[in-house]
Amino acid sequence: MANPPEGSPEWAAQDKGPYTIAICWAVTAFSTLFVIARLYVRGKIMGKLQSDDWFTVAAQVSAPAQSEYRPSPLLACLCDLCTCIGWMVMLSVLLSR
Repeated sequence: MANPPEGSPEWAAQDKGPYTIAICWAVTAFSTLFVIARLYVRGKIMGKLQSDDWFTVAAQVSAPAQSEYRPSPLLACLCDLCTCIGWMVMLSVLLSR
């Protein structure tokens, strides 16, 4: 099966890029709300932020850079590292309870 020419109606029907980007940004917005709620609960209600909270914020900030921008391999590596550390810290906190 040959690929349709770019810009044709057949090509536009197969292009899922805008839909995929919209879903990615919706999930990012949803997860950002959860991070904000976590910071509110831990900071205002419990009165203290801990290291896992800061790693969660760092992972949330680096999430769009991982999926969309990636201007340099070094930034991509730092974003991946930050996300991995954030997940490891969160998992260790959950498993230690």
